[in-house]
Amino acid sequence: MNKDQAIGGVILYEGLPTVILEGMSCGIPIVATNIDGNRDAVSHGIDGFLVPPGSPEEMGRRLLTLLEDKEVGMKMGAAGRRKIELRFIWDRVATKILECYELVLRAANSKSRDSCG
Repeated sequence: MNKDQAIGGVILYEGLPTVILEGMSCGIPIVATNIDGNRDAVSHGIDGFLVPPGSPEEMGRRLLTLLEDKEVGMKMGAAGRRKIELRFIWDRVATKILECYELVLRAANSKSRDSCG
């Protein structure tokens, strides 16, 4: 995919759509529905556009914006790539998951000691 293309995703429910993260990692601007998982990845107007669910006209307008204004698309694509490098690389994600597990284990151990006393 060329940097001057865009990814449009009409998803009504998904935790954190992999296709959006993959597109962002390739420097491609995103147009996606404004739902929880997508909002975790896409910052409206910075690395892509979020459109209301059930708004095909708005989805089309945003895709046309990116296809017609290559500079906007390239800036958004670069911003998305930076975000992936800072927040979503696997080493960072694995570290965050490990921290969550350690927190849960500490809390569980603390509760079991409290109940034994």
